[in-house]
Amino acid sequence: MSHPHDVPIPAGIRVERDPASADHSVLRAVKAYWEERRGARRMPARRDIRPQNIKNLIPQVLLVDVLSGGADFRYRLLGTKLRPYFPKEVTGQTMSAALAPFGAQMVAATLAVYRTVAAERIPLRITGPGEAFAQRSKFFEAILMPLGDTDEATSMILGAFEFDWIRTAPGI
Repeated sequence: MSHPHDVPIPAGIRVERDPASADHSVLRAVKAYWEERRGARRMPARRDIRPQNIKNLIPQVLLVDVLSGGADFRYRLLGTKLRPYFPKEVTGQTMSAALAPFGAQMVAATLAVYRTVAAERIPLRITGPGEAFAQRSKFFEAILMPLGDTDEATSMILGAFEFDWIRTAPGI
């Protein structure tokens, strides 16, 4: 499996392994919900995640299927606040196809980050300049967390994103 350090990560992007928290309240709330639902397990199963329990967070949430052990991922759910960051509707598409308009480096880097979540079965926090995603926002923060029916295999990834137009990424 690939790890973020195997692929050049765009300038200014930071990846934090198994973060204790997040800066934005929505991301903290999604992570707290994930922690609550997993209990003593390594990760919760998809059936443990009930969208009706996090209705106010759903606009900033995504859910992706892990395909062929992490060879690619398929967007299952993309919150309404995240849809404008894509040139077209991506629900049902593979990540490699949906991100292709952002360039090969962004596809490779994004897949590497999601593969790390899937392979290592740990949450990751990603921060950096919004320009990495061809966005005008100054800063983005994301949290990605594994879901699986057993502690041995990740079948889906639950994530949340926040784009901030005021704050700038460190070092920018």
